[in-house]
Amino acid sequence: MNVCSKKFLIAVVGLVSMVVWGVAEPVPSSHAMDPTPASPVESFERSTDSQEIQGRGILQVAPTLGGVPGRFMPAAGGSWRHTHGDAANTGFANVVTAPGTLPSRKVSGLGSYAPGAGPVIASNGTVYLGNSQGQLRALTPAGDPKWMRDTPGRKIVASPVVGADGSIYVVGTSVARDHRDGRQFLRYFANLYRFDPGGAMLWVRPFPERSQGAGATSAAPNIWRSGDTEVIIVPVLYNQQGAYQLTLVAFSTNGGLLFEQKVTGWAPQVTGSGSWGDAFCAIYPLCFNQQFGLNPTVLAPNTNQLPAGVEPPMPSVGIYTGASGGAPLVVVADNYQNIVGYSFSPTQGFQEIFRKHLTKDWMRMSSPTLMRDGHSVVRGNGSKQAWVLFGGPNVVNWTEVSTALTGAIPTITADGRIVMVDRSRGLTVIGTYPSRTVLNHVPLEAESIAPAAASCSHVFVSTANALVTLDAKATTVVAKFDWRAGGLSSPAIGPSGGVYVLAGDSLHIFPPPPPSRLVGVTGCQDGASRVQSDILENPTINLSPGSSRLPKTRTLSPIMRRGINGEQTSDITPIPSDMTEEPSEAVK
Repeated sequence: MNVCSKKFLIAVVGLVSMVVWGVAEPVPSSHAMDPTPASPVESFERSTDSQEIQGRGILQVAPTLGGVPGRFMPAAGGSWRHTHGDAANTGFANVVTAPGTLPSRKVSGLGSYAPGAGPVIASNGTVYLGNSQGQLRALTPAGDPKWMRDTPGRKIVASPVVGADGSIYVVGTSVARDHRDGRQFLRYFANLYRFDPGGAMLWVRPFPERSQGAGATSAAPNIWRSGDTEVIIVPVLYNQQGAYQLTLVAFSTNGGLLFEQKVTGWAPQVTGSGSWGDAFCAIYPLCFNQQFGLNPTVLAPNTNQLPAGVEPPMPSVGIYTGASGGAPLVVVADNYQNIVGYSFSPTQGFQEIFRKHLTKDWMRMSSPTLMRDGHSVVRGNGSKQAWVLFGGPNVVNWTEVSTALTGAIPTITADGRIVMVDRSRGLTVIGTYPSRTVLNHVPLEAESIAPAAASCSHVFVSTANALVTLDAKATTVVAKFDWRAGGLSSPAIGPSGGVYVLAGDSLHIFPPPPPSRLVGVTGCQDGASRVQSDILENPTINLSPGSSRLPKTRTLSPIMRRGINGEQTSDITPIPSDMTEEPSEAVK
């Protein structure tokens, strides 16, 4: 075969591969899997000063996955119907936003909220909030109340999720001290509620019970969706007479319990006569006592700090849908040692397709974020060191990236960067191609365990003392709005580009860009450049001519920083979501 024939054959094979699997980013050869592995569980080990990390290969791979699954594409219209934006937990909204300089409205008196229990937004702009008093609230896009419903005797400690038909699903939980058999332990209860968009409760279903109750969870529900079928999936932790088991519980939209899937089980060594709650907080790397009100919240010493002992919620599942469609995959981080992936069917249940073992000890983990190429991204915290960790369904093994201790879920920007909010006052940006590398670190003034939210034009970070707006690549701070008691839940981005953020008992609503600045916009990139160009002309934040370095945080002019020092937001007239004229000077 001559050279021309060989080149033609290679081109044909490449074209067929693109048709079958879709176009994927190039994978560097240094991270490709060994073409002749000795074993599917062959592992590599990496030693650190504080903890040994053991990254295993894929244990099982479904044949239908082939080499590299198709890309996950962000939802059109920027709908923020899930706790971290979408079912894949990307934290990205496909809309253009404006910097968060001054809210159009501050809605106060909404109750108290568990860490991570932020707002979710329906496709029509309705905002839903679930508080620790067990109240589910619906607000208009402008912040006016629509309705409020109780979950009697329950607390809501995680964000709701909104179905395709507008139904709202929320988990209500409670705990009681049980003194039977001469011993004391904590007994947990959980119900899944479904409300219609008008606020009517359609049904309530209890979670399955074991010997010590219905299990403990602070994970937000997520929705598996294939065609017209939806299934609500929630991770739950059970105590089985001293042994712990993480289980995925799947409900149909009519409230029926479809399947229970054991993810991980372990039996820790516990000494003394403590209750399950005490052992749970000591062993499992998430303590529910603050969420359930068993321990009082200790106020932070100053406005830059979070309350003492506050922890992020239990990881939710992430759901991956390839570009070619088909049944989505369910990925879970067990908050212990593993990232696990399942195929799912409403008739066949869960089938494990991969399990990546990460460590010989426990590790605090976040919900998985699913990238466009099929890699799952998880935050992992050890006792002194943290990592960004990668799992499937993509079968190409990626090694971990060391980072600062963090409590946040990874966020994916419009250009594919990974944004990690450091707990200790900073933000780390990680690139994935051609290698996993820390690109930039932006110092922040205050602590946070809240994931970032990204749009076509900005990245938003809620910290204890401010909402911080960065440019689309998370390299430069462009605005700050000062407040108190933030940093616990992610900002949410509405379908029109408005930004909604909780701080304390108040919801702050930041308006979208004026329509006149978006006239003629044909897509995300066009709209983002239109808004960004206006910002970058400001000499207080513009880069020096010819500068090739990544920019650091800069001092902002007074007009770009507003908030508690000169707060004017207690009763500002709201800006309608269908705004047709320029806003007043007060909100520009």
